[in-house]
Amino acid sequence: MALPTPEEQSQGETVRNEDDDEDREQLELQQTKTALAEQLPLGKEVLFVSFVCLAQFMTQAALGETVAILHVIGAQFGITNPGTLSWLIAGYSLTVSTFILLSGRIGDVFGYKKMFIIGFTWFTLWSMIAGLAVYSNQVLFIFARVFQGLSASTMLN
Repeated sequence: MALPTPEEQSQGETVRNEDDDEDREQLELQQTKTALAEQLPLGKEVLFVSFVCLAQFMTQAALGETVAILHVIGAQFGITNPGTLSWLIAGYSLTVSTFILLSGRIGDVFGYKKMFIIGFTWFTLWSMIAGLAVYSNQVLFIFARVFQGLSASTMLN
């Protein structure tokens, strides 16, 4: 068997270097695909997963809590028209479904953690306003529900 010439050796090294580069890129790609929760210590991972689950629960509960007592809310505001009663529910669900894609894109640009915290804070504020709307009228309640829906879509991105 003949020894390779220096040109053949340099070509072999180039091929090996390209293979090594591809292997490094694959390793880096695999490392970046790990989930955020897997990179955290156990205590923080449990807290992270708990907050994400709480956000999911809150967005669903916000819809269900109005559906269950719609007749009570309508009686409090003196609403008997079914079309107006439907806006007490529809304002929230329409806003969530309308803004979920936009919120996801904004999360891509500005970061999901920041958007999650903003959404949670916004949701809390508008939930309080919706609760206090009993001292005002149904228009404030409907607007509060709409802005609650906007915050829910921000939390879900």
